[in-house]
Amino acid sequence: MLFAPLLAIINLVASSAALASPPDDALNSRATIPDIYEIKIAHLDPEDAVFDKDRKLLYQSNLYRAKVAVSNTKSGHMFDAYIPGISSDEAITRYELAGLSLDKADKPTRLYGVAKDHSAFTFGPKQSVRGPNAFVAFDLPLSSSSKPVYNLDLHPVQGQIEQEHGTWPFAPVDSAQDEAGNSYIVFALGAPAIAKVGPDGTKAEPFSFEPPASIIPNRTGYTGIAYIPTSHQLVAYGGPRLLTRFDLNSSTPSKANAVQIQGSPIKWSHAEKINLIASLDGTGDRLVVTNAPDVISFRSTDGWKTATYKKFTRPELKNNSLTTVTELEFEGGMRGIYGAGAYFGKGKFSDRTSWPLYRLGDELLKA
Repeated sequence: MLFAPLLAIINLVASSAALASPPDDALNSRATIPDIYEIKIAHLDPEDAVFDKDRKLLYQSNLYRAKVAVSNTKSGHMFDAYIPGISSDEAITRYELAGLSLDKADKPTRLYGVAKDHSAFTFGPKQSVRGPNAFVAFDLPLSSSSKPVYNLDLHPVQGQIEQEHGTWPFAPVDSAQDEAGNSYIVFALGAPAIAKVGPDGTKAEPFSFEPPASIIPNRTGYTGIAYIPTSHQLVAYGGPRLLTRFDLNSSTPSKANAVQIQGSPIKWSHAEKINLIASLDGTGDRLVVTNAPDVISFRSTDGWKTATYKKFTRPELKNNSLTTVTELEFEGGMRGIYGAGAYFGKGKFSDRTSWPLYRLGDELLKA
């Protein structure tokens, strides 16, 4: 087993530099929120993370063992949730668990995960283009004995997209859910394509497709997707452009619209996940993406037709294979945002036992 008993010590480490800094917000002070949130377990290799603020639970995707690691930020209790036929404590599974998402930010009722073939990103003759994948959903609350309410093979929708457009998209890596319970799954390789799954999880259908085109070699598809409830839109990250908007209110919801980015051009050579996070000053939600070693926060005041941005980095993000940003909430309701990485260079049999999340600048969530 990866960890037995299913308890792990979560160390909260506040750096001396952070403690010496004056509080930059009465409710979100660096003097009271840890600068480093350190999870000490073996073989975590987390690609994505989402925080359930109602239950004070951090869900992380264990990439190489294709299971969900769950940490309670209040008690320190930890456990795994397994996907039958997919998860493996010994990293012998054909799957890798990539993106995680919740059905809604407040009082979520479901957790979703996207699993891809373990050799999809092995570029060259050993790359697996048509290997196994899955889209799974768990009802909340989650426990170590939870089983998915559904486990959907995406091959049929990939075949349908290939039949319609002549290109097989592969390597599903992330999903987002709208208010009706529909899920939208992005493929990172093959083509910028999105599949849609209804609330019952019985079938996936093509939602959007673009001919392959990208500034990043081999990375033709989207690497992340987020749903914006205030405007009923999807925004995908990476692939043919930095941000792509889909207006679910329109008569052509599957039409890809470029979000015009204001300011200096951004080179997104290390695009990974995108997350919608509420601001700290009431100035609207932010779309926050990782582009190692940078974290970029986008703000829009016109329904995501255009966006401005801020960037933040810190030395530790240069060597942790930065993949995602997540909120964390602590005693008294104090919030912070953190950058996490999977340390890809160590591989599936890494000897790492510490997986730190690094506090990011509050300015990313302020005007």
